[in-house]
Amino acid sequence: MALSWGQQTVLSSLLAGLDEISLIAAGGKGFQERHVGFKVWPKLGFDAEFLPDEQRSTPHLQGCQTVQDILEADPAWWEAEGSQRLMTFDLRPGSRSWRKLLTYTSEKFSVGGPHD
Repeated sequence: MALSWGQQTVLSSLLAGLDEISLIAAGGKGFQERHVGFKVWPKLGFDAEFLPDEQRSTPHLQGCQTVQDILEADPAWWEAEGSQRLMTFDLRPGSRSWRKLLTYTSEKFSVGGPHD
């Protein structure tokens, strides 16, 4: 099984001894529609702060502090209202980033599944 570019980047960064990876997750509300990084990178474990202006306008998400929190509470809101921002992947063993990436990978590339 070949690794995606994102998976290769995470593993290379870990092997290089880095603590985290940062990137701009492009697109979303108020930005160019052709960019979809704000949707894709969180699926691979990247996370960012839930901005104060966003919190004030969404009472049902008041307990959320990060994009990952939003995705657990209301993924449809993020799909429609999410926007470009700096996101990070926490490379520490057992981090939320790793758990998210491993879950996503196992769902998409399960051994014996339709992708064999």
